[in-house]
Amino acid sequence: MPDAIFLLFKTHIGCKGKKSFRRFQIIFMLSALQGEKNLGVICYCKFYIRINIVLLYQINDWVVKLMYRRFFKRQADLLISFGALLIALPLVAPVLLFIFWKTKENPFFFQKRPGLNEHIFTLVKMRTMTDRRDSEGNLLPDKDRITRWGKFLRETSMDEIPQLINVLKGDMSLVGPRPLLPEYLPLYSDFHKRRHQVRPGITGWAQINGRNSISWQQKFDFDVWYVEHINFKVDIQIILQTLKKVFNKTGINRSAGVTMPAFDGKN
Repeated sequence: MPDAIFLLFKTHIGCKGKKSFRRFQIIFMLSALQGEKNLGVICYCKFYIRINIVLLYQINDWVVKLMYRRFFKRQADLLISFGALLIALPLVAPVLLFIFWKTKENPFFFQKRPGLNEHIFTLVKMRTMTDRRDSEGNLLPDKDRITRWGKFLRETSMDEIPQLINVLKGDMSLVGPRPLLPEYLPLYSDFHKRRHQVRPGITGWAQINGRNSISWQQKFDFDVWYVEHINFKVDIQIILQTLKKVFNKTGINRSAGVTMPAFDGKN
């Protein structure tokens, strides 16, 4: 019996992956032939405990991710956005005064956007375009309305800073799918709608993987991937990559701050 126990111990230490089940079968069969029933029971218990440890780890990992998504992510949003607003205020205030002086209009730009569960909220950004219109009263294309300083604000992402207010209000998160226009909602498939299972973000997985230089389908694929894989590690990665891209000015836009073409449900 001591030799059998030693064999079991040595085999158990060396087991990895699918081989563990095969070795368990071999040992159990040999022990049965030799009348060593206890050996088979001990081997079964070792194997059973091992499987349960793996399951316990997976369940624990799932609980941690769920707790982050439901509770800790929101607390982190509040803490970081409040601190960021205090730090950015001395820089943002002169910019807002400059915009008001140049446009004689509200330096903030407000627009309705769908958020969590498609709830409509008011998005806040810095104004980067004028309200110039043609002879018939229609707004001119974006490329004709965007200003020189507006391009700079977009290239540095400074126009997004007021959205920290949306984060504090609970409309948005620091990280999540970017909020799009309400008129896109009827065009969404069930797959597209999954992006609204979380709060929209100031930055997101699509932003660090191409932003406006990728197609709409790629953007939705990245958004849904984030919804399925949301966790603390991914959020930190996105924030760090966003800061890197802002400083390097990569993936900002297709050309000098011009926005993407409208989504039509097919593009």
